[in-house]
Amino acid sequence: MSPPRNFLGLPYELRHQVYGHYFALDDGYVLNFDSGKLATANNEPLDLSLMYTCRIIATETKYLPLGLNTISFSTGYHKDWSPWALRFHCLYHAQCLRQVDFLASSAAKVTPDIYSRLGAKFPRFVTVMENFMRKIDADNVELFLADAEVGDIARYVLHYGTTPERWHSQGECLSKMRQAIEYTLKLVAQDGSEELGDQGFATQTDCINLLDRCFEPWAIPSWSDLEARSYEFQDECWWQQFKSHHNDFKFRFSATAVAIRFLRQLPVSHRLSIRKIILDEDHITLGCPERHAQGLIPFCKENPRLRIERRVSLLNNILHSVFFPQMMFKNELDGWAPEDNRTIQTSYLSQLVGSWLVEALAVMDAGMPADAFTFVLDGGPAKEVCSGIFQQTIHRDLAWQTAISQRFPAPPGRRHEEFNLFWDDLPKAMTHLINQTSILRCNFDPGEFWDAELVMDKIRNWRVAKISREFICRRTRYRDGSRDTRSHQMPPAFPSWAELLPENYDWETEGA
Repeated sequence: MSPPRNFLGLPYELRHQVYGHYFALDDGYVLNFDSGKLATANNEPLDLSLMYTCRIIATETKYLPLGLNTISFSTGYHKDWSPWALRFHCLYHAQCLRQVDFLASSAAKVTPDIYSRLGAKFPRFVTVMENFMRKIDADNVELFLADAEVGDIARYVLHYGTTPERWHSQGECLSKMRQAIEYTLKLVAQDGSEELGDQGFATQTDCINLLDRCFEPWAIPSWSDLEARSYEFQDECWWQQFKSHHNDFKFRFSATAVAIRFLRQLPVSHRLSIRKIILDEDHITLGCPERHAQGLIPFCKENPRLRIERRVSLLNNILHSVFFPQMMFKNELDGWAPEDNRTIQTSYLSQLVGSWLVEALAVMDAGMPADAFTFVLDGGPAKEVCSGIFQQTIHRDLAWQTAISQRFPAPPGRRHEEFNLFWDDLPKAMTHLINQTSILRCNFDPGEFWDAELVMDKIRNWRVAKISREFICRRTRYRDGSRDTRSHQMPPAFPSWAELLPENYDWETEGA
């Protein structure tokens, strides 16, 4: 038998091996955010010329490049898109606050039947919702957006890094809380009554229109969509002001949001060929990035063989987030003492880390297929530092929360707001992270739990005010006006904050 005279004469199994060697790259593909196209890890164009040699080879290799290569996405920044991200961020938070205000204004319309239906879908939130409604009625809470402008929200968001959220003290995962709020509003809007509130702030039509047009936190909406929403919120005046004041900061979209946008643009047949995606959340991003993985669920359900790994940099993302309010107003950074340049601030670090962990677990509750998604806390080159932060700070704060919860047990659905405790699911999340019994992973030693009984023995006879003061002080950088000696220091071989934080600025834009 004579050997085949050409490539197509080879058995398909051999041709497939050749295709694998040709298309598979060691580092896979990366998305170039500027062009919106895939490239090599060195940002070179993909070599797909073999596909164009003949129709048979084109057919045989049509889906191989995406299937053979891991596709990596990183946080997306472009100087023309930066204001786009900022405007979306503030409008997203404005719509969330308006939902809460709609719910508050229609408290009388939340009937026992609605509570029953809410309990069937979100059993943990019925008591929380009842307590919120009771507080609205008792305190005559002022509606935030009834008198405030979006500019007020934007100023709050940029200064504190979050919104004046009314649910933080409830201890529940905020993505689930948002879903429960939206579900309750839909039920209220379906009751057939046009006027939802005694104050005339919300009507059924207003509520339905708001819910129909709500942005998802992982969206990258078109500029025309942003313009339409900005007209609704009348944000033009503050937008021009903020755009000019913060045009040097690099406002980024999350790697997850970038990936979702890319996947939506692909034909279904191409999406089904993808096997591995890596999401590298390597910088601070906007739009509540902790919640973005829920936007991946439809793609993982559509493609059962798709595996997604989301990596969040503890050093360049979460720790930078501690500085977010100061970075918005750079004059606050200019007056730093030299020792501050190497000090790792642990202010609110447990809240930040906890938010990422509990939101990652919430992805599974939201319907993510088993084995499809993994969340990784990435210590990068600072793994020993990250281990120290977890052991000395995260575990310390968690032990205090456990002791306080045991010392002052609260009724179901209620919490002692004076302590400003963390999420109820954080102990479970930390247990999963340490034991690697769920989707949570880290590439450094996450440490061991502190003995909460030792904290309990210490606070057993303390008054509430003293416990609250001590718990809050232990989570802040300064205590009683002096420097917290338990703060962590950047290793000598690592860059200082003065060298790291400028990554968040576009100096060319500032000097223009």
